[in-house]
Amino acid sequence: MKHLTGIALAAAFIFAGTGAMADEATNNLRCYIVSLQMIDSTNTTMQFAAIMAHGYWLGRLDNLIPLDKLEDRVVAEYAEMINPEFFKSESIRCGQEMMARGKAEAEMGKNISARGEKMMRDENTR
Repeated sequence: MKHLTGIALAAAFIFAGTGAMADEATNNLRCYIVSLQMIDSTNTTMQFAAIMAHGYWLGRLDNLIPLDKLEDRVVAEYAEMINPEFFKSESIRCGQEMMARGKAEAEMGKNISARGEKMMRDENTR
């Protein structure tokens, strides 16, 4: 039992350093900052993805950080993200969140299509 507790404590310290234990606003803010950095890419595919991500993360911040505080929060958090390893880990986390969101949206699209097809079949059998 002591061994498991030690592992749990070590994991907590590791994840605390990667932002996993940050609050929702901070996590979303970090992803917003990642998208801002990606917009400067010379790769047009990356730029397009960054523009889409930028709008998504900014929208997520709307109800979490008041607009009059957003600039100060961006500047403060950006200073924390200067470490390349931390920035990379946050980029990976944000990318995984975006992929999960995209997958859920694609699944929803399939479900809506299936419902529409069923409605059309039901309508045609009347």
